[in-house]
Amino acid sequence: MSSELIRKLLLKNVEVPEPPVAPQETPSSPEQEHTEPTETAPAPEAQPGQEAQKPKPVPRIFSMTYPDAAAFTRLFRTIKDLIDDEVTMKVDMNGLRITEMDPSHICLVDIYLPPQEFARYKFESPTDAPAYVILRVEDVLSCLKRANKKSDVTISMAEWEDTHGQVDVVLDDARRKKEYMVYAIDDKPYQVPLPKISSTAEFVVVTKAMKEILEDMQVRSDDCTITTDRESRRIIFSSQGEVGKAKTIIEASDPSLLSSVVSEDAKATYNLPMIMSFLNLMSSESAVTVSYGTGMPIKIHVDYYQNGGYVDFYLAPRVQ
Repeated sequence: MSSELIRKLLLKNVEVPEPPVAPQETPSSPEQEHTEPTETAPAPEAQPGQEAQKPKPVPRIFSMTYPDAAAFTRLFRTIKDLIDDEVTMKVDMNGLRITEMDPSHICLVDIYLPPQEFARYKFESPTDAPAYVILRVEDVLSCLKRANKKSDVTISMAEWEDTHGQVDVVLDDARRKKEYMVYAIDDKPYQVPLPKISSTAEFVVVTKAMKEILEDMQVRSDDCTITTDRESRRIIFSSQGEVGKAKTIIEASDPSLLSSVVSEDAKATYNLPMIMSFLNLMSSESAVTVSYGTGMPIKIHVDYYQNGGYVDFYLAPRVQ
């Protein structure tokens, strides 16, 4: 199958996503008050007989503190493992948005974290225009790898001309603060449109169970066919390779199947290693919502905690 055909399948009837409406700002409690990190601009040289002036702080465009550095690291690992070595972060009053497609146009990852997902979140722009920051994923991961289990992570940036594209990454575990700096890439951001999928089947399943089933399928092949039956509401996973076949059936009464809606029978085949790479980065205690249709891309939705954040994964089907 040519990459052009896959690209057309994944981007068929695309629509540019509207950012979710930001919740109304509520007064912060004393525990939420904090001092935003700032850069300092060089102070002018003092003339003879004059007292030297203190450097002026450079205001931040954005500063966001995530309370779980390990979870934040998993987001960037998702992009590195599935997409590319570069990531474009869109930061505005509605939160953080990352939408990236792999170079072969087979899969797409869409990450959204609203302001309430963060321990602290600040965005300031005279025009309310979003800030786009392009970073090398490995540069960010090299900093995040130094976090421990109790660390939170703060990412902030001032105006480009004030810091030459410097992005600050701070890890803080209340015992020790680690400060790192990475340079953003000076390039024009590309906004990736989201696929509009006409799914005919949708089911919610516990992530741990989904992982186990796909691992069973991978014993025989790197491709997995998912079949849903409208009448029985059964979900059938099957794979076939040179040495044999494998099949697992999830009945409607299975406790790991939290819900299912099937408007018509559906059947499609997808690449197992790519789905597994995505699911392995998610918590086994979470649940995934799977949407697909015959010959259509699959969409796997994961709610990130309970504050409106999510990660969506799209994958084009195998075409025989």
